Amino acid sequence: MRVIGQSRDWISSDLGDQLMMMNIDRGIYIGLNPMGAQIWRLIETPHATDDICAELIDRFEVDPATCRAEVDAFIDKMAARGLVLVTAA
Repeated sequence: MRVIGQSRDWISSDLGDQLMMMNIDRGIYIGLNPMGAQIWRLIETPHATDDICAELIDRFEVDPATCRAEVDAFIDKMAARGLVLVTAA
C-alpha cells in the first residue's frame, strides 16, 4: 500500500469542480478534472490509496476495480511530474 501526499511546490485554485495548479519555479501549470481535483484535496494530508479509493467510490459513480486502476495510474503520473510524494505504508 502506498501513502500519497501533496508536494508543497505547487499552488492550486478551484475553478468550479475542476482545479488549476501551478509550479511557479518550474513555470508549469496543470488542470485537473473533478476526480483529480478531489484526489488533490484529499491528499492535503497524506492518505493511503485504499482510503482515497473509498472516498472516490462514495462520491463518484465508479466501481472499485476501475477506481483503483485509475487512481494508481493518476498517482504514477503525478509522481513522475513531482506533484505528489509517495511513501510505502
